[in-house]
Amino acid sequence: MATNRKSQGRENIYPQIVIKAPQRSTSDVTKWRTALRSADMGRPKQLFDLYEDLLIDGVLSDAVEKRIAAITNSELAFTNLKGEKVQEIIDLIDTLAFEELLTCIMQKKFWGRAAGEFDFSNGFGFNPIPYKHISLETQSILLNDSDSSGIPYLNDDFLLVLGNQRDRGLYIKTAPFTIWKRGGFGDYAQWLEIFGMPQRIGKYSSYDTQSRQLLEEALSKAGSAPWLVIPKESDVETVNNTGNGSSGTSYNDFRKACNEEMLITVLGQTLTTVQGDKGARSLGEVHKQVEESKNKADMRYTQRVLNAYVKPILIKRGFPAEGNFVFPEAAEPLTVDELVSLSTIIKIPTSYIYDRHGIPRPKDGEETAGKQPALSIEPKEKNDTDPKKKDKEVNDFFVEAPAKPGAEIKHFIQRLKRNITGKTVLADNYSININKLIKRAIRELYYEDQQQSALVNKNLFEATNTPLQTAINRELLYVKDSEFIKQFRENTAVFAAFKNHLQTKEIVTLLHDEEGNLRSFSKFKKLALQISEKYNVSWLQTEYNTAVRAARSAANFKKFQETADLYPNLEYVRSSATTPRISHEQYAGTILPINHEWWKTHMPPSDWNCQCSVRQTDKEITSVPGEEFVNSAFQNNAGESASFVNIDETPFYKHSEEELRVKIEKEGVRLHKEILKEKRKETLSESKKSVGKMYTNPDVNFKIGLTVKGIKEAINNPISDPIAKLDAITQIDMLLKTAKYVGAQANTKADKKPHILRYHYFETAYNSVEFIIIVEENIQGKYNLYTIVDKKKTAE
Repeated sequence: MATNRKSQGRENIYPQIVIKAPQRSTSDVTKWRTALRSADMGRPKQLFDLYEDLLIDGVLSDAVEKRIAAITNSELAFTNLKGEKVQEIIDLIDTLAFEELLTCIMQKKFWGRAAGEFDFSNGFGFNPIPYKHISLETQSILLNDSDSSGIPYLNDDFLLVLGNQRDRGLYIKTAPFTIWKRGGFGDYAQWLEIFGMPQRIGKYSSYDTQSRQLLEEALSKAGSAPWLVIPKESDVETVNNTGNGSSGTSYNDFRKACNEEMLITVLGQTLTTVQGDKGARSLGEVHKQVEESKNKADMRYTQRVLNAYVKPILIKRGFPAEGNFVFPEAAEPLTVDELVSLSTIIKIPTSYIYDRHGIPRPKDGEETAGKQPALSIEPKEKNDTDPKKKDKEVNDFFVEAPAKPGAEIKHFIQRLKRNITGKTVLADNYSININKLIKRAIRELYYEDQQQSALVNKNLFEATNTPLQTAINRELLYVKDSEFIKQFRENTAVFAAFKNHLQTKEIVTLLHDEEGNLRSFSKFKKLALQISEKYNVSWLQTEYNTAVRAARSAANFKKFQETADLYPNLEYVRSSATTPRISHEQYAGTILPINHEWWKTHMPPSDWNCQCSVRQTDKEITSVPGEEFVNSAFQNNAGESASFVNIDETPFYKHSEEELRVKIEKEGVRLHKEILKEKRKETLSESKKSVGKMYTNPDVNFKIGLTVKGIKEAINNPISDPIAKLDAITQIDMLLKTAKYVGAQANTKADKKPHILRYHYFETAYNSVEFIIIVEENIQGKYNLYTIVDKKKTAE
């Protein structure tokens, strides 16, 4: 349906704006403060003139361009409610006007405000409005930058205005360093003029005035180097300061310091723009991660602005914008060597390699470069009783989880870090020292009674159970049904038990070689570690991601049930992954009642690493999809079953002995409780070593002590993630020193605890879990640890 996208009788504002040159003059910190005070009183013109003048600085402007380029160079897509790409909006995104729009949105972060006018008279246009002409105080666009009022923008849907009155942007933080750097360069130039060239001293006899005149004339014509004419009887001495200042390096150090402060303000780091003194590549990689985290935050902000403000404008103008703008997760580029290594692990379409490197495909019979493949010999058919069939079935259980291009390179880096630190890092930067547990398990299985560990080895169980428990605890934080949470934890422990029963059996079979002889411990350990890599790294990472999403789905389902009277239906939402499963896309857009039987077997996640989801809606229901695509192990609704997978359908369960299954289930629950109990005792014993010590925190002027009572209270206080909390308590000294002070509150229960005056609160995090440390202040003026609680629940 054609829609008139032109404004009806509206005159564009942008052509009416009178643009004047900024007032440029010598800048100093006093001028910056004066401009800031003027902006605080509602007159930001002087401040914006200062910003524009300071943007001549190359380091500052380059850093800003890097932040903006990270958005304009990123892939931006638009999908409708069915998850399909809308080509008309995609074509619109690929225009210069849309790039101006993205740049305008990002400039808000630097100027504190930004605005632009849409022009649909000839397709799609966007004109950024000069910052001096945006009056947030009067909510109008000023035609002259000196006007006190202008054209109101609140009800004008051709205008996009971002910002708030008190936001001065990042430039307010970089301005003093830019000013100091500019002044420092002037001082440096003066120093070079005086001391950078050799000084010539001419001496004459005080009795011969004519020789003085001749000497002055000769030196003045002998080049630009500084010179001095003095009587022979006099003495001139230039005294340099000692240290680096005598060579002028202090000026260069000052310049670098100003650059670093500007770069840290804009990019969060320095090494992706300027070379560090140490030149370590590892430092550069860390700094690159910091910059990327800022880029991700910028993407989220830009995406929200586009969906909240720009999308309604496009819809009103007749564009097919019923959907969402989204920045897909970018895949990391691969080198040729990485592609070769990766091709030995996963199947890579040859079309990807041809297109990726611009290589033409060979025609039929055309001679090709490189070695010719050897003739393949058809393998003999294997009998159904092949002992490797079971291993293949278990391995294939994880094969279908889609991997991002470049994932193998990440895994290589993770393996390198794991070999150095001993820790395995999972999603959300959660880490666990699996190496220690695996080595302990291997030693037990070799030297101790194998029958005792044959059911489920405790250390192997802990390597899986601990991270999975952490995954579900974080997502079930707001679920009020304590019995449901308990059942979810126990079912997760049962999954870990069946998985590691199979792993234990595989490792035990390695004790003897093909001839039945006992292997040496070193050979046994080498083979066992190969199995461990599969179970406790590759599979565990996938299990952890899926457990997080399943627990999140369960928490959402519980929340949806509470508001089912308002929004009685659920809609299956397309995966947010870069390469979603085609089979799951068949379900996208399915809308059924929240209590429909279909959701019992099709609630996402619907496979390993599945990023599909559901949302609550009151839209009309659709027909039930006819074809079945969900793996039987994922025909599960975690919100009802209290389990992140259908355990009975996993190969871990199917390949266990029927007569042992009940024992394995009970053993999983028992080990889960036993490990938690042991960890509490271990934490208390370890933490008692710190009792009596005093710790300082840079945010407060008092010292914090530890008492046995405070440690016990912190250990026993119920919390969503008890394992993470216990790990944090063992590092309480470090946490107290680095925690952020957020305030104090008077004791409101003085009748029950008269010895406590007030409580002090500190924010901290350990292993990506956020906590609040509560410190009590007693009537004797002492400060001691009181307890540790969930940050989210405290805020709630």
